Amino acid sequence: MSVLTSAAEREALVAPCGMDCAYCSRYLDHVYGRATGCEGCLPRHKECRFLKGRCVYLDGGLVRSCAECSSFPCAQIHKLDVRYQRKGWDVDFSGNIHEIRMIGLDQFTAESDRRHSCAACGGPVTVHGGTCYGCGRVWAQPGATG
Repeated sequence: MSVLTSAAEREALVAPCGMDCAYCSRYLDHVYGRATGCEGCLPRHKECRFLKGRCVYLDGGLVRSCAECSSFPCAQIHKLDVRYQRKGWDVDFSGNIHEIRMIGLDQFTAESDRRHSCAACGGPVTVHGGTCYGCGRVWAQPGATG
């Protein structure tokens, strides 16, 4: 994303739970000035908003992310997956964490950028509903961007 100036800033948008905040509607609202929005968990120096108070490993500072956790997959990540699947949103927390473990955070963000780029204009497509923040196009299936 053009707003970010370094790989470290881009990687900081991957929350401990595996959410890629770069494509979250609240983060995109913030970037595009459409609403108060959110800067992401790590850039705000906050704990994961989904797992705060629910994970002794993250809360205790024993791991930076679920990708580092020996207890993964856990019930909390499963609950997030179920919640997002029910809503039809394009986030697979468990899949993201597995992918980070397999290919590393740098390659994960590159793949996520590719998956969530609008084929029509190249703008970011939110995982919450599949709307492109560049041209406004709504993709029929979130994540099906080209």
